[in-house]
Amino acid sequence: MSYRASFRLKNTTATKTHRIAAGVVDKASRIVLDLVPPEIRNSRIIRLCLALWQFVTKRLAVLVNQLKGRTKGPEVIDGLCVIAADQHTLSTIAEQVREATGGFYTVEEHLVTNRKAVAELPIYNRAICCVRNAERNISFNNQGALEPEADLGFRAFDRMEAYTGDKSGVLLLMFDHAESQGISELHSMAGITPSPRLSDTAQVGRFLTVYRQLSRNQKEFISKWATL
Repeated sequence: MSYRASFRLKNTTATKTHRIAAGVVDKASRIVLDLVPPEIRNSRIIRLCLALWQFVTKRLAVLVNQLKGRTKGPEVIDGLCVIAADQHTLSTIAEQVREATGGFYTVEEHLVTNRKAVAELPIYNRAICCVRNAERNISFNNQGALEPEADLGFRAFDRMEAYTGDKSGVLLLMFDHAESQGISELHSMAGITPSPRLSDTAQVGRFLTVYRQLSRNQKEFISKWATL
């Protein structure tokens, strides 16, 4: 959408909001005016009070509409992205995902190096959130919430799940997992102490473990998943 078209759309939306607010206020004003005895309706004080009341309530109606708009979740982009906290993991997996999907999607790359970057991530209906394997992978507690020191990849996964509306569109991928070299399954839990949430994610087929390269089965899985 062009800037001008976007500007016109915003102006149209704002105009509609003000019209709705004005209609509500005018109707309420007539009701209030009907309650005032006829002999004092035209008095200066009543008119001033009514004008002030109209101004205040109209502003309140506009503010309520604005707040309703702000409480909506972020827009979900129809596309596929790969998210990682280091450039090597990001580039490696993104390139392999492009091969697996055969160009069906433009694969967007998002590097997150801090929590602010995670919080500002756009939401995609297809997202692969990467975590680099480490001696101690900090993910979720027993209730499924993020641990205070959770890795950024897990934080990205949590954000995508919270807003995408369809959790099946969000995959979690552990990279540099040596025990996964040569596996035929989507994942290997060797050397991993999974939290209940991670176990559940694996059971529904949304957790992949990779050493250096996606396996043939993993590429086929991603190809089907991306086109669902």
